[in-house]
Amino acid sequence: MKFVSALLVAAIAFVGINAKCVEEANEEFFLLPVTSKAKAEERCIENGGVLADITSVNYNSAASAVAACTEAETTNVDVWVKSWNSDTYNNVGILMNVNKESKGFTIHQYFEYTKRDVFEVAEEEQAADANPTPTAVEEDAAETPYVQDPPHQSEAEEPIDEVFVDDGVGTKYEVLCQVA
Repeated sequence: MKFVSALLVAAIAFVGINAKCVEEANEEFFLLPVTSKAKAEERCIENGGVLADITSVNYNSAASAVAACTEAETTNVDVWVKSWNSDTYNNVGILMNVNKESKGFTIHQYFEYTKRDVFEVAEEEQAADANPTPTAVEEDAAETPYVQDPPHQSEAEEPIDEVFVDDGVGTKYEVLCQVA
């Protein structure tokens, strides 16, 4: 009996994690529970869709689906989307922020400065920068004139496939998917 109960609890937990919400009469978008950006696109595919490409044509349907389906308790909710008018913004991560009451929205890039060391400068580096000492290489460079090489003509490069990178590890938002 304990095995059956444990199996039932596991099944309910699995369904809860993978449950998708579809707004009535909105056949274009559906919302999935919170996950990291790394798993967002994969979760959409597993549920028969793709990570949503929000455009100036479909944004009302997208915002409506988010407002109807979100589990967030706040008035405004962020959801992972793939792009705005086909622009992925160099794959930094794009969030659609929707006001559940007015269905107004904004699109913004995901940045998590609190986990990055972008603005930290070691004190030793600051001291070294304040009192630079010329090296033998720098002194030789001052005597040698600089000659610029002619521009290199390269063959046409093949387009690089976009890679959906993960710079939001651990940060979880609901996922807006588009029916494939």
